[in-house]
Amino acid sequence: MVTVLDSFEDGDISEYSGDTDDFTTISSPTYDGGQALEGTGFAAITRTDQTISPGDTPFGAALRSNFNATYGDFGNACFVFGVESESGDSNLSGYVVQLRAGDNELRFNRFDSGDLNKLASTSAILSTGEYYDVEISQWTDGGDITAEVTDDDGVIQSVSVVDDTYGEGGYGWQARQNSFADDPNFDYAYKKEPLQPPTNVQIIDNTTEDELTLDWDEVSNASGYYVYLAQSSGSTKSDYTQVADVSSPPYTDTSLEDGERYYYRISSYSEQSYTISFVTQPAEGESILQGSEIGDSSGSAIIELESNLQESGGGVSGETFTYEVYQSGENPNTNTPEISQVSESTESNGDAHPASPIRTGGLTAGTDYFFYLKYVVSGSIVAEQTGNTWTLTGL
Repeated sequence: MVTVLDSFEDGDISEYSGDTDDFTTISSPTYDGGQALEGTGFAAITRTDQTISPGDTPFGAALRSNFNATYGDFGNACFVFGVESESGDSNLSGYVVQLRAGDNELRFNRFDSGDLNKLASTSAILSTGEYYDVEISQWTDGGDITAEVTDDDGVIQSVSVVDDTYGEGGYGWQARQNSFADDPNFDYAYKKEPLQPPTNVQIIDNTTEDELTLDWDEVSNASGYYVYLAQSSGSTKSDYTQVADVSSPPYTDTSLEDGERYYYRISSYSEQSYTISFVTQPAEGESILQGSEIGDSSGSAIIELESNLQESGGGVSGETFTYEVYQSGENPNTNTPEISQVSESTESNGDAHPASPIRTGGLTAGTDYFFYLKYVVSGSIVAEQTGNTWTLTGL
C-alpha cells in the first residue's frame, strides 16, 4: 500500500514554507492526477507537518527536469528529505536528490544552512521533459542511504552514500532553473507501507491422501509468498526448508506422508533478491567494468552495465565503438563456461566513448551471473577478457 504525502490535487501549497512565491501548482504536465508543482529560479520549499524517518523506505517522488540545448541552460528538479526546520533555499538543511537532465546525472547532495555539499553522483541517461520516479530505497539509522531513479522499465541508476547528519524530518522540493530552460516540475510524494507477514495461516483441506492445502490472508503489497516446511517445530526460518514460491494462496503440498507431523511457515516478499558477481581483475588504471544497478520492482530483474573504457585521443571519422555484453552462469576461474551475447551498444566517433548503460533481464533469484565485455572499434576487438582478467590489445 502507498501513502500519498502530497500530489497537489488541492492546488494548495500553504503547508510549505520557504520560497513559496517561486512555486505554483499547474494542471500540465503532471505525473499522476490533475495537478503538479512547478518551480522557477534557485528556490526551495519544505514542510515538517509530515515526517519521514530512517526505516520508512521506500519513499520518494516524481521529478521532471528540463534542459535547453541551444543555450546550455538547465531546469533541474530536486526532492528534499530529512528537513529539521522549514526553510527556503538560502538556509536549507537536509538531503537533496537532484535529477540533472542536461548532464545525464543523478546527484545526491547535503545542504547545511544553505551550504551545498555534493556527497555522490553517477551517470544516468535522462530525457529532458520527462517525469522520473526518484525513490529512496534505503535509509538506515546508521546513515546508509540509497536513491534510485526509475522509469516504466525499472531502475535506471542509483547512488549510495553513508551520512547520518540528518534523521527523521520533513520533506520538500528544490528548483535549479536558469534563463532559457523550462521550469522543473514535481509531483506525487509518497511513502510505501512496509511489507507485512501473512496472517491467519491455516490448513483448509487434509482429506486427500499424502497431501494438504494451506491458506492465509493475502498481503496487499506482496508480489509473492515463500512456503517453508519442517518436521519439528522451530522458532527461526533456518529451522525450515523452502518448498514453494507462490504468487497467492492457497497452496497444496503433495509431497507428504500420511501419519507424519509437519510444520509450516509462510513469508511474504515484495521483490526477489538477485546475486550478481563480476569476475574482473584488471590491472591498475585499466578498469573497464564500472558496476551495476539492479531493478526488480516489477518482478523482472534488470542488470545495468556501464564501461568507463575510453579511446585515447580524438575520434576518427566513420569509426564506430561497440560494446558487446556476454553473460554466463559459471565462474570462468574454475570452468570453461558457455556464454551468450545479451546486448550491445554502439557509439559514434568522438574524443571519448564510455559505453551507454546496457540492460539485460530475465534473471533468476538466488543465481550468480558473470558478465563479460568486449570493446570493438569498427569491427576490431581492442579490449577483451581472458580468464578473469581484462587484456587491452588496442588503443
